[in-house]
Amino acid sequence: MKQIETERLILRAPTPEDAVPLLPIRNSDFVLQFNPTTPKNQEQLQEELMEEQDRTLILEKKEDGKVIGACFFGGDALRYQVYSQTLSYYLAQKEARKGYMTEAMQALIEMLFAQGVQVLSLRCYAENIASAKLAEKLGFVKEGCIRHAVSDRNGVIHDDCIYSLTREEYLTGGNNNV
Repeated sequence: MKQIETERLILRAPTPEDAVPLLPIRNSDFVLQFNPTTPKNQEQLQEELMEEQDRTLILEKKEDGKVIGACFFGGDALRYQVYSQTLSYYLAQKEARKGYMTEAMQALIEMLFAQGVQVLSLRCYAENIASAKLAEKLGFVKEGCIRHAVSDRNGVIHDDCIYSLTREEYLTGGNNNV
């Protein structure tokens, strides 16, 4: 995958070594509270990064080379015979609310639409206000919420909100608020 540079970030394909700085971020309560996943050990994360390296971008700060998170894209299981991708991401808590994820997602969205993707989707728990605000800031439209949809690692069941952005909306700025 081609490296992408933004004003403050380098978005690049993962390497096995990225598991070391990503592990405490990915396993943090900050990340796990809004993701239906369980903690991993370094070997498991390394394996996951290599298996998904064509669909994963590591967020690295230009100023110091520090890895601060990752974003992902993959097939959208809710759409049929439409070239669609679902986006997901996580970020270190101490880097949250500084605009890094907005910057990274804008670059990823631009890349995917340039590759011909017709629609992007993003899903988040109903109580994940920060992700909902990010989706809306990026121009995504809330399609709705699937009630009682996702069970987390503690057995708590969450409503799952679904957002989408079409290529046409993105190109015309129809819903793009950034």
